[in-house]
Amino acid sequence: MVVARDRVADVAAAATARIERESGLRARLAAGAHSYDLHGMRAEDESAG
Repeated sequence: MVVARDRVADVAAAATARIERESGLRARLAAGAHSYDLHGMRAEDESAG
């Protein structure tokens, strides 16, 4: 991957945020949560009727 020099800080911050978000999701999945719920799909399905 090539990142423009002026975007390095933004890309690094976005990567760190993604790692943290995915780490939290993995922990919740390991605890028994369903990806269907974690990604809000159940709420969308229920609101669609």
